[in-house]
Amino acid sequence: LFVLLARGYRRASDRGFAAVSGLAALILAAAYLTLEVRHAFHPLTLAGGEIGDAELYAYSAAWLAYAGALLAYALRSGSAVLRHVSLAVLLGVTAKVFLVDMGSLTGLYRVASFLGLGLCLVGIGLLYQRVVFPAARRRNAS
Repeated sequence: LFVLLARGYRRASDRGFAAVSGLAALILAAAYLTLEVRHAFHPLTLAGGEIGDAELYAYSAAWLAYAGALLAYALRSGSAVLRHVSLAVLLGVTAKVFLVDMGSLTGLYRVASFLGLGLCLVGIGLLYQRVVFPAARRRNAS
């Protein structure tokens, strides 16, 4: 609903409310994603229970997928703001992997966490070289 509200405010040229509504939509989507991962591992209660390796890895994977979806939509729509938001989410995932997963995960979950993040970062770098930077070069050349 906040996405629709943001679009309506943008059409009405009310940038302040559009930005607040868009930010609320992004935060609520991230919270919903996080709670869904929590619910998948603790279906009876969200407040209790120990966080295991699989759950900790699932948070990283889900947030990385969220950042990728935001980036794909940003590139499709041409939104620089949304592209920067997706990179901020990716930066948060990268910090989580290095600060939390490195110390908490064991075995193959740690390997999968770093390998998945590394592959995604390389893929995003290639995507930026082919899609974002050539478009910027074309604009500067004109």
